[in-house]
Amino acid sequence: MGDGHRRSNTYPVVGLTGGICSGKSVATRVFEEHGFERIDADALAHRYLCSPEVVAEIREAFGRSILDNEGKIDKQRLAAAAFRTEANITKLNSILHPRVLAEIKKNTFQTNAPIVIDAALLIETKLDEALCTHLVFIDRPLERRIKSATESRNWDCEELTKRENMQISPEFKREKADVVIQNKGSLSELKEKVSSIAKMLLVDFKRRKC
Repeated sequence: MGDGHRRSNTYPVVGLTGGICSGKSVATRVFEEHGFERIDADALAHRYLCSPEVVAEIREAFGRSILDNEGKIDKQRLAAAAFRTEANITKLNSILHPRVLAEIKKNTFQTNAPIVIDAALLIETKLDEALCTHLVFIDRPLERRIKSATESRNWDCEELTKRENMQISPEFKREKADVVIQNKGSLSELKEKVSSIAKMLLVDFKRRKC
């Protein structure tokens, strides 16, 4: 696991990456079971969507149609509007990303424990280079990811492809990763593989500390 190009940390900081519906959420929970603190970019973004300041900026950028009857952001309407064009997703990212990235960096430096970062745009925002000691890619066949997106998000192949095309390609992410975990079997097999990596990272950390 080469991490010479990344900053050193007191504890391991794992960045999870992969295509949409590759199994990152499952992997994150396994890392948590081994004592890693989770930093979830989506959860931070959703929290900011409740901020009056952010609501005002998004309303200005996308119009009142993305608000519900109570004047709050309707996340489904916002997603539909944002992913309509690359210009729109760039517009939304310009509002949310600076806040979310600052929060992730603050949490990383303040947490005295191993960390796993679950962020869809981990590489695009260069968080992998700024914070992570290890980049882990979850590799799942496209047909399985489409099936999962259909069942869990009601997306078809076209929707998944459209959204994934607005991110760095899974192939590039895979090439950049320190560790590639194959997710081609059962859920229990994925958990076992992730568990092995988590244990290995913790053992390696303790060995280096001695």
